[in-house]
Amino acid sequence: MARTRLAGMGVHVVAVALVCLLLASCSAGAAPPDSWQIIVPNSGVVAMHATLTYTNKVIIFDRTDFGASQIKLPNGYCRRNPRDLALKVDCTAHSVELDLATNTVRALNIYSDTWCSSGSFRADGSLLQTGGWNDGGNVVRTIGPGSTDDWKEFPGSLAANRWYASNHILPDNRVIVVGGRRAFSYEFYPKAKGEEKLLFQ
Repeated sequence: MARTRLAGMGVHVVAVALVCLLLASCSAGAAPPDSWQIIVPNSGVVAMHATLTYTNKVIIFDRTDFGASQIKLPNGYCRRNPRDLALKVDCTAHSVELDLATNTVRALNIYSDTWCSSGSFRADGSLLQTGGWNDGGNVVRTIGPGSTDDWKEFPGSLAANRWYASNHILPDNRVIVVGGRRAFSYEFYPKAKGEEKLLFQ
C-alpha cells in the first residue's frame, strides 16, 4: 500500500477539515455554514484512526511501521523498537491530540503498531484500543480520561492477536473484543479472575 507524502498531507487536511465540519465548536471562523474550513494545515500524522473525546479533543493515530511522521516527539524522545518493520529508532510521533478549542496539536507517544486495531470508549471517557499488526497484535492501549494524558500500553494483555477485530463496551464497563483476522474467538478486557488466557469460541 504505497502512499506519497503529498497524499499523506492531503489526508491530514481532509481529516481535520471533516472534524471541523461535523462539530459546532469550530464555528468561530468566518466560513459560511455547511462549508469546509481548514483549522490545522497539517496534523503531522495520517488519520488512520480518529476519534472525538468528551473533552472536545480528537485523538488521531496511524500505524508505526510506515516510516517517520511529520511531527517530532517532545523533549528529544525517540521510540526504540527492534521489532518495528520500518525504523528501529524513530523520533517522530504516530499519534497526536487535536484540541478543537485552541486548534493546536500535541504529539502523543504510541509504541506498538496500531495498524487495523480496534477500540471503544470506557464509561469514564478513556479510550481503550486493542490489537494491531506485528508487535501490536496482543497489546491493549489506553488514553484518557485526563486532558493531558498520554498512551499507556500493556503488551500481552490479549489472549490472541487481534487484527481487524471489533470492540464494544458492556454494562459492567468491560469491553468485549471480538474476532479479527484468523481469530475466531472473543475475549474481555479487563479480564475477570481466571480469564487471563481464556478464549471464548
